[in-house]
Amino acid sequence: MTKALAFGPGHISETVGAGERGVAVYAAHRDTHFRFLREVAIGDVIDATRSDGKRFRYRADSTAVVHFDASGIDPATRGFELVLATCWPFDAVTSGPARYLLHATLIEERG
Repeated sequence: MTKALAFGPGHISETVGAGERGVAVYAAHRDTHFRFLREVAIGDVIDATRSDGKRFRYRADSTAVVHFDASGIDPATRGFELVLATCWPFDAVTSGPARYLLHATLIEERG
């Protein structure tokens, strides 16, 4: 996954893809592709495009700062959810054990 993150967000393979029933989890670096997460507020709309070109719109529901091995993400959820994960804090210069998670719910398939 580390090598993949150099080129863009990486899909956590144990999760569904964006737009599918369950929870889709994507990770990226806090200082590049997921830099925008520091500006996202609850209720904001997030557009996601899969590698196959399908596009989806989500609404940000909540955020959490968690230990990297204790995310609390439920892979068995029956909803249509998206989690974007990056390192925390945003302005750190070294990596650490904390992760920032943005949770969002699907509101529209865009084609």
